[in-house]
Amino acid sequence: MENTCAPTCAERVTGDACPICKSNELGTWRWERLTDRFFGSERTRVLAGLGSEPESTDAFLTRIDPLDRSLVQHRLAQMAKHPAPFDVEFCLTVGHDKRTLRMYGFPDREAHPSNPQFFGTIEDITARLQVSEALVELSLAVEQARDYVCIANASGAIEYVNPAWREKSGRQRSLIGLPVAVLLGDPQVYAEGRAEMDRSGVFRRTIRKTNGKVRHEEITMWPVRDVRGDVTRIVVISSDVTDRMNAEEASARMQEVLAGAAREWRHTVDAIDAAIVMFEPPATIRRMNRAARDLLGELGYDLIGCSIAEFALPAPWPAVLDLVAQAVDRGLSCESQVRNTSGKTWDIIANVAITEEVGDVVVVIRDVTATIEMEESLRRSEVMSAMGNLVAGVAHEVKNPLFGMSATLDAMELKFRDNADSLKYATMIRREVDSLRVLMQDLLDFGRASNLELRQVPLAPIVASAASLCRETAAARHVNVDNFVDPALGSCVADPVRLEQVFRNLIDNAISFSKAGQTVTIAARELDRNGARWIEIEVRDQGPGFTETDLPRVFEPFFTRRQGGTGLGLSIVRRMVEEHGGRVSARNSGDGGAIVRVELPAAGK
Repeated sequence: MENTCAPTCAERVTGDACPICKSNELGTWRWERLTDRFFGSERTRVLAGLGSEPESTDAFLTRIDPLDRSLVQHRLAQMAKHPAPFDVEFCLTVGHDKRTLRMYGFPDREAHPSNPQFFGTIEDITARLQVSEALVELSLAVEQARDYVCIANASGAIEYVNPAWREKSGRQRSLIGLPVAVLLGDPQVYAEGRAEMDRSGVFRRTIRKTNGKVRHEEITMWPVRDVRGDVTRIVVISSDVTDRMNAEEASARMQEVLAGAAREWRHTVDAIDAAIVMFEPPATIRRMNRAARDLLGELGYDLIGCSIAEFALPAPWPAVLDLVAQAVDRGLSCESQVRNTSGKTWDIIANVAITEEVGDVVVVIRDVTATIEMEESLRRSEVMSAMGNLVAGVAHEVKNPLFGMSATLDAMELKFRDNADSLKYATMIRREVDSLRVLMQDLLDFGRASNLELRQVPLAPIVASAASLCRETAAARHVNVDNFVDPALGSCVADPVRLEQVFRNLIDNAISFSKAGQTVTIAARELDRNGARWIEIEVRDQGPGFTETDLPRVFEPFFTRRQGGTGLGLSIVRRMVEEHGGRVSARNSGDGGAIVRVELPAAGK
């Protein structure tokens, strides 16, 4: 065995390993046969797990694996009978480690003939065996690999080719010594690979080949360097990745199709004017469309994955969460209709979407304000049409008797003009006849057919004319009328006579509820609403305002709190405004008084 100690080694006397043993990580040992004492150097004691004191052969053998123990025991016995050098490998357990040791021994033929001694070395070959086994396994793996493996020298000449590449090349003669570029089939690929390998250490590229059909190969090259860093070998592996590339291309196409379908679905859902929200109960938003984000306002783009229960949101969201809870409790679809204080109305439907793991709730919120208003307007139109026909007939029947009464009263006043008592009664009758005449005119206006003479007209002059006609009444009650409508206010398509009557009724009504010294204010503005231009005109007074119970009824026919009023003024206003495609609403001002707002679509420029 190379690098083993000579029989005169210092181990014989001192038990310390010689420099050669130290340089080879060998341990030395000595066995006195007659005394059956086994001595070991420090390295031997570490490798074999010996104690600091000499041990017997049997004690040493107990550490050896049972499968190898009889072999070592047999060798020692042979050496005792026929002293001769021996070499044996065995497994030994030290603590939790299992090691493979190699033990070399030889007899001392010079000293102590009555007590023969034996010397030797011991080394740990566990790592060497593992490397050897790994190399065998690697060799088998490379030989049986489906990938194409080649090893070349530093100049690129082939030194090894595995069977897969030999079969792929179709060459019957040996490939050893040929350039690697021959196997790659493209000198340019090898040249680029060698340059990239020298620069970054590894070259990897997927190349596309067409020879009857498309194939994809992934070429990998990396260098094997010595301790000085010089390239000694080049390892080249070629892998057929056609199936993988085809699968990736198919997956990419599928992903694009799915992404396109998702975009189309998103655009479709976003185009729906109803708000659609998917909740993870009780209140966490998982999905929502654009209408839902708009309904949430500024928070809409930040609430995905968040619970909206912690936010103070306006209607209809509290009702939405209540409906989600009901749907989860019942496991059924739930419906509700919600109206806020400003009159907006929503229909809400909550459906539980049950899967194997999660029961989400899909909520559809539809703004039905326009539909409700249209239905109410239709009902009002039907009622008012029937009522209009009735009151128009009544007014017509009353007209002639009333005219006769007025003419008779004129004659009486002329005949009894010198009789003060008679004139007093005539004046009282005249006042009541005038009241009946006003009522008759209101009834005729209320029942008048909708024969509008529409044309594009500026609104500012119409409002100014109505205010002017009401100034005499305002002066009599010591009420101011301030018209702040800009003369440059836009136009609308309207019947100017009817619109003047609308604003005259509103201003006159505001004056009647004002006290002396108070002011009736008229203001207007243009605005954009969902891409359409509208004009708003507000008539504001400083009177007592509407009571909470009266506010929903102010536009009903014959409803009035005004002494001497007919209850038809605001009803006529609403009818005329709606005939012009507009809206009218009433509310109380925060600082006192009432506000009536007329909204009319502006004429296109």
